[in-house]
Amino acid sequence: MVKKLHTLFQISIVVLLCRPLLAQPGCQDPAATNYNPNATSTNASCTYTTTQAPLANKIASFPDTCKEASSLLYTDGRMFTNNDSGNKPILFQLDTLTGAVLKYTTISNYNNEDWEDLAADSLHVYIGEFGNNSGERTNLKVLKVKKSALYNPDSTSIKAVAIKFNYPDQTSFVSSSTHNFDCEAFFYHKGLLHLFSKNRGNLKTKHYTLNPNLAIQTAVLKDSLNTNGLITSATIR
Repeated sequence: MVKKLHTLFQISIVVLLCRPLLAQPGCQDPAATNYNPNATSTNASCTYTTTQAPLANKIASFPDTCKEASSLLYTDGRMFTNNDSGNKPILFQLDTLTGAVLKYTTISNYNNEDWEDLAADSLHVYIGEFGNNSGERTNLKVLKVKKSALYNPDSTSIKAVAIKFNYPDQTSFVSSSTHNFDCEAFFYHKGLLHLFSKNRGNLKTKHYTLNPNLAIQTAVLKDSLNTNGLITSATIR
C-alpha cells in the first residue's frame, strides 16, 4: 500500500511539472485589456477599450465610374480605389482634393472576380482578390503590381503577379450564408500581408498572414478576435 501511494505521489509531481507545458488558451494580444502573458494559444477572448473619432468634413464625392468602390489606398501621395465584384479590373487613381479620376489602369491578365481591398509596400500595390461571399471559392489570390508600372503616366494597361492561397482551417466549400471564410480586409506590415476575415457565422475575425514573395501558399492563422461584427477593411499606421 505504501509503495502504491509513493507511485501515485510521483505521478502527481510529474503531472504538476508538466501542466505549464500544456496548451493554455487565452488572449495573446498585449494591446488587449485582458492580455494573458501565459497563454499559449488563442481562444478569441480578447477585448479592447472603445475608441471614437469624429468624422472629418466631406472633401469630395467619388465619380459615377467608382460607384461601387470597395477600397481606398493612400501611398506615396497618391490615392487609389477599385470597384467591387463583377466590374472591370481597373485601378482608379483619384485626385486627393476633388475625388476626380486622374488615371485608369487596367490589370490585363486577371478579371475582377471579387476585388475587396488594397494594400501597398514600398515597391508594390496589392489587390485583395479574396472576396468569398458564399464560401465556395478555391481560387483565392492577392494580385501584386509594380508601383513603377502603375505610376507610369503613359501606361494604362499592366500585368499583375498572383499570390494564390488557401486557408489552413477551411475544409468545406459548400455554399453557405453563415461561413467564416470571407475576407475584405488586409494590409502590409513588416514583410507580410495581414488578412482579416469577415466571419458571417460567428461575427469574429481571424488574422492570417501571407508571404508576398510566394506564388502558392497556405495562409498562416495567427489569431482570432471577437469583434462582434463584420470586418470590411483594414489599415495600419
